Amino acid sequence: MRFLLPGLVATALLAGEGCSEEWRKRHGPPPVPPLQEPGTSDRIQRLERSNLELAERVGALERNAPPPRRIVEGKLTSVEEGLGLVVLSVGRESGVAVGDELTVLRSGVSVGRVRIDRSELHWSSGSVLDPAQGLRVGDRVSNRLPIRPEKP
Repeated sequence: MRFLLPGLVATALLAGEGCSEEWRKRHGPPPVPPLQEPGTSDRIQRLERSNLELAERVGALERNAPPPRRIVEGKLTSVEEGLGLVVLSVGRESGVAVGDELTVLRSGVSVGRVRIDRSELHWSSGSVLDPAQGLRVGDRVSNRLPIRPEKP
């Protein structure tokens, strides 16, 4: 509701001065001009709710985040090329889990990858994903990518 009253009269009415009790009973308290644009408080409330929802979602993600990965390094102890299966010298105790993909290295150069199908306490087995070269017993396995060839 806008007042078309000039200067001091409008200010006095908005402040509640000059209004009789009878007028207040009939019309209620005098209108107070909003400090913000219409609809702004609704928008602020929606943004605050959205902010709280996002904070809850971030907290849930932080609580459910997997622990940092351990560096896994071991060797191939058995290779069955015909079936595409390998056995590794590392298992759950070293941080190997089913579904992990490890790089097979020879002299620091990648020669293939394996996916872990079974992980026991001290050993694990997996399927060969992409043998760049024939895998051999004694080849190293790691969950790190090789940076430069190792010196023999």
